[in-house]
Amino acid sequence: MNSDQLQRIAAALEEVYGDCPHGRAALMRWIEEEITRLKARGVPGGEAATMELGLAYWAWLGEE
Repeated sequence: MNSDQLQRIAAALEEVYGDCPHGRAALMRWIEEEITRLKARGVPGGEAATMELGLAYWAWLGEE
């Protein structure tokens, strides 16, 4: 995944959930790791992956 894709995903998450309290660099690292986990679990791309990523992000913010 390239930096532009990560930036777009990060911007979309922050648009919905507000600025990441951990900063953009931490958010981008988390996105890369989470996408790897989603792929390993066999989550299909598109809307399903978007929904899963959003739910995981919400959970990550709650855990920190």
